Amino acid sequence: LGVDQYVYPSTFEGSVDLALLELVVLLGLVYALIERFGRRLRPLLEHQTLDCWRQARVTLRREWLTAVSVLTVVSGLVAWLLPNILLALLPASLTASVRTPGGLSVLEVASFGFAVVPIGMLCSQYLFFLSKPRAAVGGAVAGAGTSAVVTALLVRGGDLTIASWGLLAGSFVYALIT
Repeated sequence: LGVDQYVYPSTFEGSVDLALLELVVLLGLVYALIERFGRRLRPLLEHQTLDCWRQARVTLRREWLTAVSVLTVVSGLVAWLLPNILLALLPASLTASVRTPGGLSVLEVASFGFAVVPIGMLCSQYLFFLSKPRAAVGGAVAGAGTSAVVTALLVRGGDLTIASWGLLAGSFVYALIT
């Protein structure tokens, strides 16, 4: 995938920018899930007595798992479908450089990389709700570091086609840690 296909910097930038548009859709869902969690958290904690904290933790875990599962499925679908939809809807003069084999390769990988970021963001917000900000910051720093190192290692030969794999690697580290 993307081996020995030269990609001009403008093609790489156009592909990544197009993939970035999926965050518009996904961040709306993250916001809705955070709002739902926030509305459910306070009543849950207000009505729990000290002897029922185990039930509260089970309920919180279930809320978290449901939200992350929904977001993961929707993110996967958006990453799979939206690039083709955008290429079909946007004028060819605007997306011509992206339509090259190398550009399409970058677009596909970047789409999945950006689709994983909202999962980490949602988990980070839950950690903030639960007063665990260091864990969220640690995940973000580890993800950014992984992305930088992997990208630097992959592009040291000058091939931008595989640079978006660094984004994907860093996004997965961020989501997994948080």
